[in-house]
Amino acid sequence: MRLSNWAHELAEAILCKNHSHHWEYTKLVVHRAEVLGPILLPEDEADVLSAAAWLHRVGAAVELQETGFVPLDSARYIASMTTFPRRVVALVAHQSSAATKAVERGLSAEMTCYADEETLTRDALWHCVTPVLPANLELAHRARQEASTEFLGKDHPIALAHEEGQTRIREASSRVMLALETSDHH
Repeated sequence: MRLSNWAHELAEAILCKNHSHHWEYTKLVVHRAEVLGPILLPEDEADVLSAAAWLHRVGAAVELQETGFVPLDSARYIASMTTFPRRVVALVAHQSSAATKAVERGLSAEMTCYADEETLTRDALWHCVTPVLPANLELAHRARQEASTEFLGKDHPIALAHEEGQTRIREASSRVMLALETSDHH
C-alpha cells in the first residue's frame, strides 16, 4: 500500500467526523499536492508529498493536542505511529515555515528534533498548505498582521519571526513556480 493511502485513511479517521472543517481544508491541500506532485517530483516523492498533505492537520483534533500548535502536535502524533517514516513527520512539523511560528509560541526547542529538509518536496508542501485567499481576505489578513506588528513593534521577536516566516513561504512558492515553468510537463 502506498504511503499516501495510509495517510489518507488515518487523516480521515481522525478528522472526518468531529473536525469536518479541518477535513475539508485537508482535502483541498491534498488536491493541490496531487496535481503538483506528479508534475514536479518523481513518483515516490509525489507520494511523500501527498502523505504529508493528508497528515498536516491531524494535530488540530482536540484529542491529539499537546501544545496547541498544529504542526508540532501533528508531527508528534504521526511520530508515535510506526507506519510513517521520520521524513514525513518532519515535513509535517515544518509545514508553512512552522519553525518561525514556533518562536511566537515558545516552542522552538521542540521543533529542533525534526529536520527541515529544504527540498522541492518541502517547498511543494508549503505551497499547497498556504491558502490562496480572495483579494478582500488577503487584504484583511495583511491588515491584521500590520496592526500586530505596529502594536508589538517591528523589532519585537514575534513580529520578526512572522516576517521571516512569510518571506520563507514566498521563497518556497517561488521555487515551486520556477520548477513548474521549467518542468517537462509544462
